[in-house]
Amino acid sequence: MKKSKQLFYFLLISILIIGPLFTIFAPKLNYEILPEKSSSEAFPYNNKVKSSDVAGTDLYAEQISAFVAGNKSLIRQSLFTNDTNIFTQFDVTDPAFHQCNVIISVSNGIKPQIFPSIMTNNIFGSSFALSYNSFLGFLYYDEDVSLQDAEARAERALEIIRRKFQIDLIMVETTEPNFFPFVAYYPMWDVYFGEILQNLPMDGYWQALNTARITSDSYIQKYHLSSTYLLINSLEMIEEGFNISTDQLDFSLDAIDLSYLQNINMEDLFGQINLIMEDYGGLLNFTGGASAGMFDNETLAAMEGLLGSFALSNNSHYSALIVQYEGQPNGIQESGDNRYSFNLWEAMGYYGGPLHPSEKIYIALVGAFMSEIDINILCTDIIDYTPEQVGFYDFMIEQIGFLLFLAGYEEIDVSVLEDYAMEILWVNEDGMYRNYATIVNPNNPNDFVNSLGQLGFQGFPFLPTGLLNPIDNVIISYNITTSEPNMIITKELVGGNASY
Repeated sequence: MKKSKQLFYFLLISILIIGPLFTIFAPKLNYEILPEKSSSEAFPYNNKVKSSDVAGTDLYAEQISAFVAGNKSLIRQSLFTNDTNIFTQFDVTDPAFHQCNVIISVSNGIKPQIFPSIMTNNIFGSSFALSYNSFLGFLYYDEDVSLQDAEARAERALEIIRRKFQIDLIMVETTEPNFFPFVAYYPMWDVYFGEILQNLPMDGYWQALNTARITSDSYIQKYHLSSTYLLINSLEMIEEGFNISTDQLDFSLDAIDLSYLQNINMEDLFGQINLIMEDYGGLLNFTGGASAGMFDNETLAAMEGLLGSFALSNNSHYSALIVQYEGQPNGIQESGDNRYSFNLWEAMGYYGGPLHPSEKIYIALVGAFMSEIDINILCTDIIDYTPEQVGFYDFMIEQIGFLLFLAGYEEIDVSVLEDYAMEILWVNEDGMYRNYATIVNPNNPNDFVNSLGQLGFQGFPFLPTGLLNPIDNVIISYNITTSEPNMIITKELVGGNASY
């Protein structure tokens, strides 16, 4: 294998390992401090950088997910950050939130039209089934916080929430210590979205959120709208879950989909390559398809061990924000007999130029690996899709070159990345087709990277848009069938009892 190819493979692995160095060397940004604005003044948004628009050393990641079935779609936009000042007047470093996990979930109470099927729980899963309660949430303090301290902190934290969203909270009775659940009536949507969105970076996916549409009376009265904010005091909460009962709140913790956190754990992916080398390494070396240096089992095992320790810090606050809504009807067009075409940008109500996550994801490079587009389509066959391949983003390549220079790898030519791209694949997961992505060299069919899929490497279970060029649009053509019988169940109340 040529030296440039060896450097490329080494570069891909180095990206994952030295990404956190960007946090160390990134310069502090100078922000313009703007006066406080009312929620009404916050609409429409502008592109001015505000004091809490992601700090200069903080992690930030953005995601877009979509579920499509027939001629209906459900869109979810989300972010993940450790910026403690991402929302106005809601500083999570306040003593009230010390050692505290917070969940606030709001909804207009309308079930998405995509969910009439009795197979919903099996096929779509619970991650898109957010609470349909108007406003609920809870504070949950760590077990080592005394009950007296937890009650004192909760009193202040609840008052902050009341003032932030201009809403009265009703506390829910519970016997769980350090657990403070609450409910409320429907929020004022302009206030809610004004508070959670006005300080977010608007150079990325959030500029594509059509707030005028989803907050209009014509939408809110007919279509699903929900949002969840999650403050994570410790990552162990995600891994171990809450040791509490939330049945009385009608809220499922499974609805909080933070699967994109797995995107930074590339240990399993390199484990797959390791297995491929054990089975085919000799043949590849014989044919000149791989080198015995970078891709030998010993080196891969070392890389796998290093990447296994590449993770987020457990000693930090993290915030996740989810906004979920139904896609615009014109986002799905019928193009033939039982054939449809899904246009992601039109379903979102976005009609601007090529879209890319915010460049704030490069402040701490791990944010680039967590940023993604994830499409799930319930259908019988994927006919066509655009794009098929996406090249690596020039801005990211420049940042990687800077990091490599700081790390002492001046001899690596980062321009090699320009020869490679991510190719989109579609994998059938129990009837739901999901987009995957794998690395290819479109200019050299004999490159070893092009053989990974044939040798068992399935690729990334998402499209890592933080690494790629801005995308003009995402369009998928697919077939569905109505030949299989479907059961329709209706419910009527007879004398106070349910009759099916």
